[in-house]
Amino acid sequence: MPDAVVVHRDGIIVYVNPACVRIAGAKSPEDLVGKPLGLFVSPEYREVIAGHIRRMEQEGTPTPLAEQELRTLDGRTIQVDITATPILYQGQPSIMVVFRDIAERKQVEAKLRAVMEREHLRATELDATLASIASGVIIYDTTGAIVRVNEAVRKMIGRTSMSLDPVRFEERQTGFGVLRPDGTPLSLEATPYYRALHGETVQGEEVMVTRLNREPLWVDTSAAPIRDAGGTIVGAIAILTDITGRKRAEEALIRHTEELTRLHRELEAANREANLYLDILTHDIGNTENVSNLYAELLIESLEGEAAEYIKKLQSSVQKSIEILAPSQPSAGFIRLHRISNRPISTGQSRERSRGSPPAPSTITGPATWSWQTTCSPWSSTTSSAMPSSTAVLTSKSRSGLKSRATKCW
Repeated sequence: MPDAVVVHRDGIIVYVNPACVRIAGAKSPEDLVGKPLGLFVSPEYREVIAGHIRRMEQEGTPTPLAEQELRTLDGRTIQVDITATPILYQGQPSIMVVFRDIAERKQVEAKLRAVMEREHLRATELDATLASIASGVIIYDTTGAIVRVNEAVRKMIGRTSMSLDPVRFEERQTGFGVLRPDGTPLSLEATPYYRALHGETVQGEEVMVTRLNREPLWVDTSAAPIRDAGGTIVGAIAILTDITGRKRAEEALIRHTEELTRLHRELEAANREANLYLDILTHDIGNTENVSNLYAELLIESLEGEAAEYIKKLQSSVQKSIEILAPSQPSAGFIRLHRISNRPISTGQSRERSRGSPPAPSTITGPATWSWQTTCSPWSSTTSSAMPSSTAVLTSKSRSGLKSRATKCW
């Protein structure tokens, strides 16, 4: 649309172009030429325009472009951009005024202002919403530039402010780094927000953020693309949740579990050693008691009266000791193999026995039989009969001589 041109001299219009005729609401130039310029100036601008005219006449310089209101012949008020320049018209000093109707532009500006106000309101509401979220929220545009973050992100990263300028991922990491759980750096293409900008939805990925002069931060990250009504990706949003406390608790639990496992293994080993020692000790004590019982039988055969009664009481005490040591049921311990033989008993053999060693072997006088038993078993099985002691076989009496069957532990 061409600009309107008016030439006036001494405040009287002497020339108008067709655009001026149209904008002013006239039918022809004659409707405007010869009329005072003030007729088309709104009352509130008349003093301002009079001042501009005086300055141009005195200094001979044009006025800068400005917004003003003009009145048309039909009484309408229009907004225009206007400027004025002193000229010579028809050989006489005059002033040329050039103006342009800006009504459409003003309408567009008004709509834009309304939109901006709505967007500002939405942004304010969005900021308030983001501020109320405990998790960190970052919004990116299609270039990967950060356009909005909430306070939780600033606290996580340890920055009071974060630049919203579009910068490269490597530059954005100045002062901190993003690592995988195994400690390797996370590349740009592997970041959740980058993948979200390419259409992928990321959920619950754990990353470690190293911060300058601060302890590492464990973050659970999710990201998703932002699409417009047509489905086009216009940005991405990332949600960050601080899980440092949980990770520390998990690590402490793992260490505690490992320590308990170690202690359990040590306890089991100690228990096995204790049981083994107890089995051996019980077995050896049982051997000693059985030998004692054997000699008591010999003494009973050779003594009479009160002395024999004392020996029987001693034998009864030994038998009770055997019963106390023997458990009620056989246990699955290591197996000891016994060889039972008929041999004469020498009273000096047990005295020669060294501590912790089995009785010395004696001469075999009869056919050998075998017995086997568990370490803690109160019985032994032979080819002749079941024996009610843990390691020894009861003696057999013989009037013709003192013979017995004794146990030899291999």
